[in-house]
Amino acid sequence: MVKGKKKNERKTRKLRYPNGYGTVHLLSCPEKRRKPYIVQVPDGIKTYQAKDGTIKIQYSYKTLCYVKTWEEGDQILRDYNNKKKYGDGCILTKYATFDEIHRIVLPKYTKDRSASIITAYRSAYKHLNKIYHLPINEIKAAAIQAIFDDLRENKGLGSKTISNMKHICKQVFSYAYENDLVDKNYADFLKIGAADKPKEKKIFTREQVEMFFANDQDPIVNTILIYIFTGLRISELLLIKRNDVHIKERYLIGGIKTAAGKNRIIPIHHYIEQYIIDWYAKGFEYLITDKKGKPYNKSTYRFQFMKVMEKYNIKDVTNHCCRHTLSTMFDNANVNKVAAQKILGHVSSDLDERVYIHKSLDRLIEAMDMVTLDAL
Repeated sequence: MVKGKKKNERKTRKLRYPNGYGTVHLLSCPEKRRKPYIVQVPDGIKTYQAKDGTIKIQYSYKTLCYVKTWEEGDQILRDYNNKKKYGDGCILTKYATFDEIHRIVLPKYTKDRSASIITAYRSAYKHLNKIYHLPINEIKAAAIQAIFDDLRENKGLGSKTISNMKHICKQVFSYAYENDLVDKNYADFLKIGAADKPKEKKIFTREQVEMFFANDQDPIVNTILIYIFTGLRISELLLIKRNDVHIKERYLIGGIKTAAGKNRIIPIHHYIEQYIIDWYAKGFEYLITDKKGKPYNKSTYRFQFMKVMEKYNIKDVTNHCCRHTLSTMFDNANVNKVAAQKILGHVSSDLDERVYIHKSLDRLIEAMDMVTLDAL
């Protein structure tokens, strides 16, 4: 043994822990570990068949933490079992981990949120993996801030994702603070950093749109034109059902992302009227489908979209450029702002516009008809 190093003693309780209580034991090669003891608690029961054919039952375990001494681990295990609360399935002690508390608050802060926002939160949460399994009382603001700074400065992560990470931390620490697991809400001290400079919104040029019209026999190309002249988001476009289309009245119903955008009226522009009639005539449940009549998922449609862009040598665009293109044409054609917002599903910042002004279908169609290729 190296001189000066203290040997870790393998200790056990005078009376063994009761079944289902947990365990504290010394890991292998303790002299090489800063925290050589592991604290584990049961995490369900599993069965297995012994050699004699009998069915045996044993606990599966999850790790609470690693500690320097057996006494420290024993205290943690006793606190864990003395203060456990079963009401919501989480152990409410100061040794509860960040991830355990997050499982409680996740349904609360994602309730009634759109699928895209929930996906953004899930993506942001993955970046907090360094603190998942740390006891909440050991996590300080500096540790989380270091994660933020590294992601921003070295990994190029945007301020929106880091903002979502801060929101998640605030939910977790607020819950911990309210239940006396921490002394303060450390998320209040986190800094997101300067906001990203807004990216220039790229749009299709008049020449590119005219090229799409010249090649509209390609079904994907004419869906791109529908995409442009409805201003729908990709997920909204692909979810339009045949029953949502009202050809005679010149409008369709679509939109899912925001309260202002759900089930909104989108006038059918004369430029794309024939394309919609042709898709409608196919008789499938969804308006835009593949050759077998099945709706596209987003990734498949994006792949087809990018194949068209590659074919016509259109670079540095995304499918969202379609929506930006219509928004730009509205602005250049001096379309009434409220009508444009209603068609695009944008939330107005003006209370009068949001509450008191209602645009009829005729006025929305009139607004859409003001859009021509001269607006590009």
